[in-house]
Amino acid sequence: MSKRRYEDYENVSADVIRKAYKGDNEAMSRIIAHYQNYGRKCFRTIASTVFDLDVRYIPMDDLMQLVWIKFVGVIRDKFDVSRE
Repeated sequence: MSKRRYEDYENVSADVIRKAYKGDNEAMSRIIAHYQNYGRKCFRTIASTVFDLDVRYIPMDDLMQLVWIKFVGVIRDKFDVSRE
């Protein structure tokens, strides 16, 4: 298995992030789709190592939805993304 080539990784643009911050559902969907696999991997790791949960029995889609809702709240509370 080869190492991931991070120099080929494309980030979500600042414009998309600003739109999502302002409530644009399409922009938020783009961000969620972009980071979905990473979020699932992190959640599975945390669930099994920190909370000793068997991830085979966790309804992942429901939990990921809760994670994204909390994520949006944290971003809106902690960052000023209104700059153009």
